[in-house]
Amino acid sequence: MNIFTPIISIFVILSLLIFIWILRNEQKKQNNNIKLFHILITSFIFSSVITFVFSFILLVLLGSTNLIDTLHSLRIPENQLILLSISFFIYLFTIDTLIGYIVEIITGKNFVYTIVLFFSRIFAFYIIGALLNLEHNSNVPISIGIALVIFIIELYSVLNSKKQSNLNS
Repeated sequence: MNIFTPIISIFVILSLLIFIWILRNEQKKQNNNIKLFHILITSFIFSSVITFVFSFILLVLLGSTNLIDTLHSLRIPENQLILLSISFFIYLFTIDTLIGYIVEIITGKNFVYTIVLFFSRIFAFYIIGALLNLEHNSNVPISIGIALVIFIIELYSVLNSKKQSNLNS
């Protein structure tokens, strides 16, 4: 599997969905002067931006898994790394968001929130790796490493926002 296959798939699906959405909204306005070329260009631009953001996040995840694979000499096949990265990506934008909301309600958004999410991600990434038949010796470093990368990014974001709020005060 090539990494560009899911990226191109995301782009095509988003383009079609945005095109249909804009076309329906224009038809609801009962515009007899619908210009398909303008709608096509608009949907292309919007889907390009969204695909770029998704691709960036997916490539960060793939790069992190590839780095951990190289550092620990795990020798995980590239196809499995790509599948693992896509699975992590899907998890982060679905179930992890729900877990984040629940933990935020219970603890508030503080350091405990970040630590609880860190450990829940390690557990979830381990389960995802196990479902994708990743060996235990490979699964543990990948799970901890990816969760650590996300933890560091979130920690940097929190510290940067505190720094900005102190500068504004």
